Amino acid sequence: MIIGGAPKTGTSSVFKYLSDHCDINPSKVKETGYFLGDDDTLSVESYKKQFTFSDSDKIFLEASTAYLGSSKNVPEKIRETLGDNVNIIFILRNPIERLYSYFWYRKSISRDFKYADFHDFISASLDYENSKYIPVDDSHVHDLSVMSRGKYSNYFSRYIDSFGKENILILSYEDLLRSPPLFIENICQLIGLDASFYKNYDFRRFNETMSFHSRYLHYFANTINSKYEVFLRKNDKIKSILKAAYKKLNLKKVGYPDISETDRKLLAAYYEASIFNLSEHVDKRSFPWVFDR
Repeated sequence: MIIGGAPKTGTSSVFKYLSDHCDINPSKVKETGYFLGDDDTLSVESYKKQFTFSDSDKIFLEASTAYLGSSKNVPEKIRETLGDNVNIIFILRNPIERLYSYFWYRKSISRDFKYADFHDFISASLDYENSKYIPVDDSHVHDLSVMSRGKYSNYFSRYIDSFGKENILILSYEDLLRSPPLFIENICQLIGLDASFYKNYDFRRFNETMSFHSRYLHYFANTINSKYEVFLRKNDKIKSILKAAYKKLNLKKVGYPDISETDRKLLAAYYEASIFNLSEHVDKRSFPWVFDR
């Protein structure tokens, strides 16, 4: 099972919830990015090395959010390597809200994020998309593709072509916020997983966007978290204690300021066609932002 996207839609939380299930074999790190490279020697055996147990009757799970929006034939690579009996999950959020959340997230974790203003970030992303900005030694150039990757319908149709609608689950970030238990139950039904495991489960949120007193200290903390991700995920109590202590030391607040109406209208026009095309794949109850425009 692969959670294929998108960034800032709760994928860290969902990966954690599913990883805790006794019938799931999660990847050593959440985002393997295994199918993103240019390597033509992909194989089932090398893919299994991304997991703690390579030979297992459990369901393999990874969550690489860059798979949605990639231009590197990811769906075809997955099918050629793993076959067509693969469940792909996409968690979609209003692309305007998602991009804004991503902007503040990157500002919080990067020492040298070069875009202080969200409007400047939008302008740079448009220039990059229209080939008006040619990156030279820009360590943040990948950030400029995030905006265009919010045109979800342009990308996941390729997954439907490769795996069929029956193996694709398009879920709503808003549903995840509303009821994590029901959200996970939908996934369990898709893959035949026993949902009773989550009867008394603690559905905490992970990887929320926050602001901090010291950006440099936060960058250091994230570096440590990434370096020891495998250990910390296996020792959740230790991670919880360290996280609580760190928040007490450096947390300023959870969340960020409201987006300006000017930027909201600009992005609404930018995403309009893509959002309209989503209506044939999702329902109104779970995706009101698709229908109420």
